[in-house]
Amino acid sequence: MGPGARQSRAEGRTPSRRKIFYTGSTTPCSCPPTAPARNPLWKSSEPYYDDYYAIWDIFRTSNPLLLLIAPERETQIVRALVDLYRHEGWLPDARKRQLQRARTQGGSTAEFILTTPSSKGVKGVDWKTALAAEMHDAETSPADHFKEGRGGLGRLASSRLRFD
Repeated sequence: MGPGARQSRAEGRTPSRRKIFYTGSTTPCSCPPTAPARNPLWKSSEPYYDDYYAIWDIFRTSNPLLLLIAPERETQIVRALVDLYRHEGWLPDARKRQLQRARTQGGSTAEFILTTPSSKGVKGVDWKTALAAEMHDAETSPADHFKEGRGGLGRLASSRLRFD
């Protein structure tokens, strides 16, 4: 069990139900995998994770669970996302091993991974930079909306109601 992780024990039900519970509980702890010494792109004192396969798939389930059972790990994931923004200019939506960005799915959902711990008062994160990252992804049109940021921001901005 990692640092800051909390122990849980399933009681009652059948052995097969407990097995399902434990399998479902451990899977979120395996993605994204930590890669502390494998980042060849920049030197940083921040944690590094290199495989967020698709944040869309984990931000509603795995990350809130990690915040409850392994808050230090979730804090490291958030710090790593903020560091990615610092060095690459965008929050990822998906990132494959070997340092490759994957397609975004209409926009980055990393904002949700940042927002939940922030609303819970998690310490040890540069929240000013985290907010800047969220605002940048929400308001800046990327050169390639398939790889970063949000697609269709130009259309959205022109369709907003203006009250003068």
